[in-house]
Amino acid sequence: MLEFWSAGNEIVNSKKSMQACLNESPFGQPGAGTELLLLHTTMGHNFDELIEVAKMNSPNAEVVGCTGCGLIGSDGLVSEKMRALAVMGIRGDENELVTSYSDKSTFANSFEESLAVAKSLKAKNANINMILLIGSFVDLVVDQAFKAFEQVFGAQMPVFGWTATDNLKGLKSNQFIDGRILEHGLIAVGFADPTLKVTMGVHHGNECVGEPFVVTKSESNQILEFDGKPAWSFIMDRMKMPLETKFEEALRVVCFAAMLPERLHAEYDNQHILYVPVGTDRTKQSFNMPVVIEEGTEMWLTQRAEDKMFAGLDRMVTNLVEHLEGRSPLAVLHSDCAARGRMSFNQIGKAEIISRMQIPLSQGKKVPWLGLYGYGEFTQLGGKNVFHNQTTSLYVLTRSE
Repeated sequence: MLEFWSAGNEIVNSKKSMQACLNESPFGQPGAGTELLLLHTTMGHNFDELIEVAKMNSPNAEVVGCTGCGLIGSDGLVSEKMRALAVMGIRGDENELVTSYSDKSTFANSFEESLAVAKSLKAKNANINMILLIGSFVDLVVDQAFKAFEQVFGAQMPVFGWTATDNLKGLKSNQFIDGRILEHGLIAVGFADPTLKVTMGVHHGNECVGEPFVVTKSESNQILEFDGKPAWSFIMDRMKMPLETKFEEALRVVCFAAMLPERLHAEYDNQHILYVPVGTDRTKQSFNMPVVIEEGTEMWLTQRAEDKMFAGLDRMVTNLVEHLEGRSPLAVLHSDCAARGRMSFNQIGKAEIISRMQIPLSQGKKVPWLGLYGYGEFTQLGGKNVFHNQTTSLYVLTRSE
């Protein structure tokens, strides 16, 4: 059976930061059949040094992770400093953790590369019962990745995770696996512990503003026109922003919403799902999106409503606790949108909102916790694997008995 621990800090020296995390491991000497170190780091750390120290201390462990604009750890750790690190260690019996990855993910090949990763993962262990997926925000059409994994593992396989990001410049992100630092990576971790169960919660606090508009021309994940006009100029006009606005400035304020099927409104605590662009093509005046957007889709612009974020989060956590049915969390993996970090709260606010998750779920115990302020979240909704933006998403691992 799998065991978990976590640690994190804001130590500036990369080697010392990783060593300090590893010093908190309760596992002692190597000897597990399988071991994985899952790390989240902000962009300022020396990634080679982090991996070097991790492998030196745990030579048999697989080191997997990614970058974000901030991280979240146990005991209320919340940091968006340029050098911050959080680590979760997982170990268990032989073959209870298996990994697979691609280092050449693109918008054009998201399905094919994801299919290859999924097939490789299943070949290593056909008894996988849940999958952690980490991707690059600038390369992955996430719903195509889900289709590929569901083709290999079935539609009921829980797939959860996130897309990595940078420090909100919108340029690149990094993923780590097999001693390598990737920019176009798609990483899958398969859990094959039959006693393990994942319970998910997801919530956003945005509200629609203004009148809706319609996607009148699109190609795969690229929106070319809204209401018959070039998408970029249409939105810049709606936002009263100059046409010459840089993408990194636009991504901080441009967030689209699309209507969900009515049957999901109560579960999601909202009628709309959110999508933030991952890039633009200025020649085509288009937006690149993290999922395929069909022509005819009605969309809205949105803005954050912090009172809804807090109230909705409290309801989500209450529902999560009820769904656990008394089971104690073994560990919590946590994906939070970058916009809910520095863009929404000051340090006190962020610490408060994290405590409103950790205190009810931890039940007075020290629960291993690893979270990332990333670009997007992979969280089930209505029993299906779904991509989200601007949410808090929690993945609570418990024993199934």
